[in-house]
Amino acid sequence: MTTWKSAIVLQLFFAVVAMGQASINESTPHHMWYVDAGAGKDTNPGTDAEPFKTIQRALKDATTQPSKILIHSGVYREYLDIAPGEALLILEATHPGEVSISGADAVNDWQKIENGLLFFPWKNHWRLNGEQAYFPGARTRYNLRREMVFANDFRLTQRCNEDPTGSGIAPSELKPGEFTVRENEEKIYLRLPDGMPPAFGKGGRIEVAVRGYAPGKSPDDGKPLCFVRGRSNLILRGLRFERSCNYIGGNPALSIRSEGTKDTATWAGNILIDRCAFDDNNGCGFGMTLVKNLTFLNCTASRNGERGGGGHCVQNVLIDSCHIDNNGWRYGPWLLGHDMAGLKFFDGAVEDAWFAARTTNLQIKRCGFKGNQCFSLWQDFGPTGTVIDSCLFEDSPRPAIFQEVTPGPLTVRNTIIRRCGLTDEPRAAVLVVASPDVRFEGCTIFDCGSDKLKDSTLFHLLSDTRKVSPAMENKVVRLQLENCVLQANRPNCYLFRTGSWNGADNARKDFPATLVADHNIWFCADRPAEGADIFRNGKNAFFKSTIYTDKDAWMNDYPDLSFEQWQKGGQDKNSKWQSIPLETLDKIAPPHP
Repeated sequence: MTTWKSAIVLQLFFAVVAMGQASINESTPHHMWYVDAGAGKDTNPGTDAEPFKTIQRALKDATTQPSKILIHSGVYREYLDIAPGEALLILEATHPGEVSISGADAVNDWQKIENGLLFFPWKNHWRLNGEQAYFPGARTRYNLRREMVFANDFRLTQRCNEDPTGSGIAPSELKPGEFTVRENEEKIYLRLPDGMPPAFGKGGRIEVAVRGYAPGKSPDDGKPLCFVRGRSNLILRGLRFERSCNYIGGNPALSIRSEGTKDTATWAGNILIDRCAFDDNNGCGFGMTLVKNLTFLNCTASRNGERGGGGHCVQNVLIDSCHIDNNGWRYGPWLLGHDMAGLKFFDGAVEDAWFAARTTNLQIKRCGFKGNQCFSLWQDFGPTGTVIDSCLFEDSPRPAIFQEVTPGPLTVRNTIIRRCGLTDEPRAAVLVVASPDVRFEGCTIFDCGSDKLKDSTLFHLLSDTRKVSPAMENKVVRLQLENCVLQANRPNCYLFRTGSWNGADNARKDFPATLVADHNIWFCADRPAEGADIFRNGKNAFFKSTIYTDKDAWMNDYPDLSFEQWQKGGQDKNSKWQSIPLETLDKIAPPHP
């Protein structure tokens, strides 16, 4: 019989490091170019002794021949445009992490007023960004702005009024660590964080985001800091892409895109992103569209206002040993902030011309997702054959994984989900909507949901009428849970909850009859009976598999099964009902570097 110790060991063990999806021969003979923002000149020949000043100048000479561009430490305040081509191209920091492609400029003409209150001139009248087609008018004025200010690398919080223009508040209302844009005065006011003013005048630094904006209407009112246009055989190593004032849709800080069609033979690819960072951008950190054979290795995508990263119609992508943390600070509640995610992959529905070119073979391994104010991983209308292996999801107000109207299969192995779905709807560790073929193997899910609100759960399962293709099953069927530790430790958290969107039948009509579950360790905390609540004690957390036709009556007329009754019905023959202390579960080491 499986014990909780052996189940946890399964999570910490992986035998072989998977091969990357990119395969590039770096020993191919190539020309060397050098760049130094501090000592270089663009009129130089680009040698080690006489380097270029800008990376874009080096790219001009590295388009058609195999090339390696070595970039010395520094901040590069420029846009990069990497043109189409097949020749080997490597952009590499001489000291990984010390090369920044920045969307921000230094502010040198700031002036003090009093008590840590400063201002500087600001002539960019960006005003509010455009609404999206879904939920128009639902976002706050703060959600629709894009300005960012940093003081000594600390990102200040923007404040604005909720009037139609989202105008700046009175400077006197600013709290420490906040700023506001007064476009009528052509000034930005800010108040330094507590503790910063005494040393600020001695080498203190203010930066404001200026790159990432382009005139136009959302979502075309932005520009990537680095645009990879149909380039294959590319390596980016040790670079930071940060502080872009980009906005939702199509303009991440790093954009990798083919000019191809839904015929995957036309897609560019074979790209390695190694030890790069996509941090502190207003919108999305990185994005990829119509490309194949990519590897992200030892990267971070953190503190972005919208998403850490994601893709649309991509194939053979490996994201390995990366950290996707603290994203989604700019946008609102989970549904109204519709594009918020740590990572999001979206393909399209029946009416979308691209749905035939669905995302396939996405592998996310040994990654950490922490503190995202949104879904940590969102698969929407598309990906097939996704594998999540040896990852850690923790400390998020929303679900760790959202599988929405997506054909699957999705396999989650050896993964820990803890303290997710804590405060915001839906309060769940895992949300599955109208998606078949979701499998959890050797996973531990615990300490999720709310302490006070009784609609929180480990698995929230919903039916829906939407489909991504005519043949797709749009039901929650063939959910598999094996060799897992599943602990609803909080008194108001359940193991399962079901429901429906868009008038579909309740997911409970299909999910219990097709569930495969065995060799698990279950527990659901005791709670008092409350009215018509069907979960009358900790063990009545398993659904009968009978399909009832009266979807309004069966919830009260047919109580749930206890664990013993559930086992007698043929499920979970080798599973256990056992409470494991939180301190024991919390000692599980993160399964990634």
